[in-house]
Amino acid sequence: MKFYFILILTSFSFVGLSQPAHLVIPKGHLEGVTSVCCSANGKYILSGSRDHTAKVWSTHGLEIETFDFNHEVLAVAFSPDEKQIATGSKDGKISIFTVDGKLVITIDAHKNSINSLFFSPNGKSILSGSSDNTAKLWNTSGQLEHTFLHKKAINSVSFSSDGKFILTGSDDSTAVVWDLSGKKLSTLIGHKGSVKHVSLCLDHEYLVTGSDDSTAILWNTHGDILQVIKHPEKYILVIFHLIIKP
Repeated sequence: MKFYFILILTSFSFVGLSQPAHLVIPKGHLEGVTSVCCSANGKYILSGSRDHTAKVWSTHGLEIETFDFNHEVLAVAFSPDEKQIATGSKDGKISIFTVDGKLVITIDAHKNSINSLFFSPNGKSILSGSSDNTAKLWNTSGQLEHTFLHKKAINSVSFSSDGKFILTGSDDSTAVVWDLSGKKLSTLIGHKGSVKHVSLCLDHEYLVTGSDDSTAILWNTHGDILQVIKHPEKYILVIFHLIIKP
């Protein structure tokens, strides 16, 4: 039997938790934190900030490594093997580092801010979403593989767990499912505001989107709305987990 758990982070609160959440944020950045992600093993946290830095932390709050930039860091991602990190900056550049601070490559990726990054499950490609209305698929050598177009800025990008599909969410109020060749498979139309975050279920049957129209929507991959979750605040993050029970 399958159970789906959706964790929704709003502007001010968590939805769906029986007890208040207590989040400990280590003091280290000098300005606002724009993006965070966890390593696959759950031992490390990567944060990006408007103070022009990205930082790797232990889950106990120990600052392990700092990466300095000339612009605000708006997107961060761990590689699946946890050996590399990627950052996306306001200047449209992707930087890939080893976790101990060695620069591997810088990609002049977009003409505007990079808002979201996501490594492919095999770690050989990285997907970027930008305010220049495009998402782009790159190999880790910096070669462009495909470009995906929206009418407005792209806020969030994601891979399916098998690496065969891509999901993008945009200020044009839509989310789109694509294959790796750039073919549009379905367009999710239902939000009245910008789509700020997208997430794919592990079995590829369902998607969830969060919007600043104060709704999160559960979809199937054909673009049908299955459930609308409303909240007084704006949704900025939605996380989808599949739980399988006998």
